[in-house]
Amino acid sequence: MLRLTMELALERSQVSDDLATMRAVEIRARKEKMDDLADKAARIVNEAAHRMGARMGLPAEWDVVERMAGTDAARLLKKDEETASELLKRIQDLVNATYWGWGGHGGRTRTRDRGTEPVAKGLQVMSVIYVQNAEVFVNYRARRSEISSGMTPDMAIGDAWDVKTMAVPLAGVGRMKENPVDPKINEHYLWHGCKPESAEGITDANFDLTRAGTAFGSLFGPGIYLAESCMKADEYTQPDRRGWYPLLLCRVVPWEPLIHLIIPVSMLGCLVGICFCEVSEAVMIKLCAEVLGNVLYCDHPSPVSISSSLVAACGERGYHSILGDREKVNGTFREFIVFDNHQVYPEYIVWYRMIESFGENVAQSNGWLLSETDVLRAHAAMAGDPYPSPPPAARFVGIDLGVLFAELVNAEGRLMSAPKQTFSHLPLALAPSEAAQKRAEKYQWLFPIQEDGKLGPVAFDGKDFAVTTCGPLSVLLRTLSSYAAAPGTTLQQVCIAVPDFLSDQEVAVVQDAVNLADLTSSAQLLRHSDAVAAAFAHSQGSSLLPEGTEERTVGFVDIGSSHGTVSVVRFARKEGAPDEAASPLAPGISAEFLYRCSEEELGVQSMMTALLKEAISRIEQKHNCKVKLSTKAGVRLANEAIHALKQLSMLPDAEMGLEAFMPEGPEGPEIDISVPLTRTVFEAAASGVLNRLKEVLAAAAAVAPLEAVELVGGGGRIPVVQKLVKDAVGESVPLRFGLDGASCVATGAAAWAAGRRPLAAMDAVMGVGGLGADDLARVREHEAEMEAVHSEEVRRLEKRNALESYVYQVRDWTNGKDGSLLNPGELNPYLDKVVLWFEDADMTEEPTSFQTYSDKLQEVEAFVKETGAAYFEKKAKEFEDQEKAIEQAAAAERERRKELGMDYDKDERVMKKEDRIRLAQKNKDEGNDMFKAQKFDDAVRRYKKAIDHVTRPEVVSNLTPDEAEEAKKIKVSCHLNSAQCYIKAGEAAAQSGGKNAAEPFYKKARTSCEDVLELDASSIKAMFRRSLCQEKLGELEDALKDIKKGLAVSPEDADLKKAQERLQKLLNKQKEGQKKVFSKMFG
Repeated sequence: MLRLTMELALERSQVSDDLATMRAVEIRARKEKMDDLADKAARIVNEAAHRMGARMGLPAEWDVVERMAGTDAARLLKKDEETASELLKRIQDLVNATYWGWGGHGGRTRTRDRGTEPVAKGLQVMSVIYVQNAEVFVNYRARRSEISSGMTPDMAIGDAWDVKTMAVPLAGVGRMKENPVDPKINEHYLWHGCKPESAEGITDANFDLTRAGTAFGSLFGPGIYLAESCMKADEYTQPDRRGWYPLLLCRVVPWEPLIHLIIPVSMLGCLVGICFCEVSEAVMIKLCAEVLGNVLYCDHPSPVSISSSLVAACGERGYHSILGDREKVNGTFREFIVFDNHQVYPEYIVWYRMIESFGENVAQSNGWLLSETDVLRAHAAMAGDPYPSPPPAARFVGIDLGVLFAELVNAEGRLMSAPKQTFSHLPLALAPSEAAQKRAEKYQWLFPIQEDGKLGPVAFDGKDFAVTTCGPLSVLLRTLSSYAAAPGTTLQQVCIAVPDFLSDQEVAVVQDAVNLADLTSSAQLLRHSDAVAAAFAHSQGSSLLPEGTEERTVGFVDIGSSHGTVSVVRFARKEGAPDEAASPLAPGISAEFLYRCSEEELGVQSMMTALLKEAISRIEQKHNCKVKLSTKAGVRLANEAIHALKQLSMLPDAEMGLEAFMPEGPEGPEIDISVPLTRTVFEAAASGVLNRLKEVLAAAAAVAPLEAVELVGGGGRIPVVQKLVKDAVGESVPLRFGLDGASCVATGAAAWAAGRRPLAAMDAVMGVGGLGADDLARVREHEAEMEAVHSEEVRRLEKRNALESYVYQVRDWTNGKDGSLLNPGELNPYLDKVVLWFEDADMTEEPTSFQTYSDKLQEVEAFVKETGAAYFEKKAKEFEDQEKAIEQAAAAERERRKELGMDYDKDERVMKKEDRIRLAQKNKDEGNDMFKAQKFDDAVRRYKKAIDHVTRPEVVSNLTPDEAEEAKKIKVSCHLNSAQCYIKAGEAAAQSGGKNAAEPFYKKARTSCEDVLELDASSIKAMFRRSLCQEKLGELEDALKDIKKGLAVSPEDADLKKAQERLQKLLNKQKEGQKKVFSKMFG
């Protein structure tokens, strides 16, 4: 009876493609040992899933519909780790090819967003995750179709932009049987760097445009920023606990190539349909046809100043993306910005680790800077070239004890779920005081504070208790320091930078935390402002006071989150500089503060509070409600105010908007709020803060003439703050942004710890705090108990997760290649029982112990290995064969490189010119042999070596006329042959990977032909081959021009005549297509 019921259910489910029912039948049938019915149901699930996937427009290679069928998953989402060696190699090749800057700085290219973080020599791909997200892909596919339908034959294709990721196509590797991107509509892969949690969130639910620009600002407006260079994307990544960093490799449909027009601003208003930026200079505008995906090219030196016009252009005026050419402006990177998340599909998560860093001012030291705003990432605080490296076994740590503890561990979610259990802004709650009470209101603390200054009570392990502030602070310090401690190293010096405004009582709490963290013997305290001065001196290196310069006076304006500091520092050659004998900075250089003022009232939080009060006043008047900041709704509103303030730093207006914010009136429905804001409104609301800042700046400017002013904190990007600084110091004093606000305090502390000390530490004795020995012992014991409970629970849950993951992994094995060798008829029922055991273990009153999970995992592993012995034997054999094949290939490659001299960057041999010419001829002949054997890459290398021999300066300068003619013939022959090699390679690439894969080869062939024509302008072969390349690249008119030039030299050449006839037909066909398009547009 049961079987009949299941068969009927299976038949009915096929009518409506009810995958959930099909999968339920399959699972129940296996449980009841009806293997034939289960196999039938599995087959039906597979067929129905493919039908559904095809109807949705999902790629044929996807199995997300089948795999998610019958589960409780809220969406069709699946992420798989790629194992195909060819794909992993191709991804690594793509990383290698794009880990570069093309603006002139090469492997040392960096922007301000990287700050002092070192630039790695390379990135090693550790893992590649393929993302199957049906909802996101369907939206992307629909947007892609819109753009495709708008493309016309007269539109150029994407090689006009020379997107660097095109150099390594992914066609034909892994699951990609065909080219995954379509060059006909300028679809490309681009990189996006982010945090580990963001990589997961973006691939789960796509990019969230409401958060655009909240981490690093938005130079061109609030959009999705992508790069062709993974070196640029690497600036925004952060490591996970493995030390691996994530990059998203995204498909993007951003643009349609454009026509160059340089138009004076005075004419722009007369041109209908052209997006323009109202600036008082000539601007590069690129005009494109009115189709979806149009891109606005921007090479303005300060796009922030015109970002509102750029954003408007990408909405109201028909453009859909921006190409920000910072490579042209300042030699860094090009950025591609889209404002519609349906134009991007995040297809791969590429996990990588960094390989040996280098840099100019950040290079060799073992110092570490650790900022509280980012506990999961330890930046290397590198020493500049003028400084010697410390011993390898020593570590010097700089810690910025900032106030953004809520951002430390991504605690915003925890604040919402457990507000009384989450401590935020910890350094501001160190001691009971009137100031601390004001901070509680100012920062919307949700955790309780006792009268004696303790935090809590908190609930932990079934107990409620208050927490002494120095306890969690010691955990923070210990955690931060641990990231710098590697096996075999010691923390020789730890420098902790604390806010300038801390009272003596609060400093004593920091000292107690240092004691509890067992850092007393190595720690010193430094003021934030001192650390900023030390960071500046460190960044300048030997150029701080170059020879002939006795002193420099620099102003620092650090408008941070919690406080603002304005200081004037004189760096001078002076006898008796602090720690002169031990300082490698330079003999007798010291930093003297001529002026220093640090106030909490000058911080960004004060400005944000003023903006928040303005918003609350409007909300309460409009919606008849009372907004309390010390609630979850208040925290949400405060976070939105932060985003609005960041937007106002870049745009003239912004909007605070929240859905389902709070009830309207005592019993009213939940309301959605929208509060429009402008810079004028903000400046009026924050007038008190800004007026005080104006007074402080005037006092600082009166102290001494300034060489420059360094703007440090995030508040320095606020336009009105920059204006106040300019008004105070005068137009002749430049404003600079040479120090990274997020890390310079930690950098300065690390530099100070390593001995670069132009100033003294705080006068605070380490080990002497506010608590007595007995109190410290009790706090230490309590912290140890909590750590033990926490560690055991983490250990237990890790083992539980390991068991669950192993079960899912075995399921994958059974459904994959050679799955039949696992004996699924016996294995699957066993796994079903394990799943039931697992569910029971989760439901027990007492948590299932670590040992129980461990024993169960061992039992499952033993059963699987015994049942599927044949499977594991085959996999071990495959692995062994693969390792042997890799070693053999590596050996062959080493031999080939040795033979070709590829392991030597330069030929430093001293040789007569006659010998060079002889070797050039020999290399050319070897290249010809390689070409005949169809080893085109080896042939090109030989030709290049031949050309190098006869173009060396010592050879060229001593050639006789006959020798010069012989050298010219060799170069012409080698360039022509290289062009033919590239053409052949392009033809092969086109067959395997399509036109997109072939384009780089045709471009190189074209370049080789141009090299020939520079040597011999009448070369028929060079004209013909360049014409062929132009044709393959879609540049028909240029191709025809080359043919006509060739006919002018040789009018009777049959091949040239045939080519002319063919190209003329293609051009006529193209023009006919254009006429039809224009007739539809204007007819």
